[in-house]
Amino acid sequence: MPLDLDEVRTIARLARLEFDEEGLERMRSELENILDWMARLDEVDTEGVEPLAHVHDVSCPMRDDVVTPSLGGERAVAVAPAHDGTAFEVPKVIGEG
Repeated sequence: MPLDLDEVRTIARLARLEFDEEGLERMRSELENILDWMARLDEVDTEGVEPLAHVHDVSCPMRDDVVTPSLGGERAVAVAPAHDGTAFEVPKVIGEG
């Protein structure tokens, strides 16, 4: 499926990506290849095929939800580089320029 560079620029802007002209052309080519493969997949007859999440018959065993003792505040901060009582101290990162 042919894409023009304006479409690629729009897609890049929506994805918050920046490309130079060479990068835009390379991205155009790669996106066209992806769309061509998607078009080929549209041609596959999937009538009667059940949707699946995994190709193997697997289950996700869950453990019993059992209440256990917590780690405790003092033990949790014991290896922290800085703490105040049972609270972790971290450097301020919001509002700094």
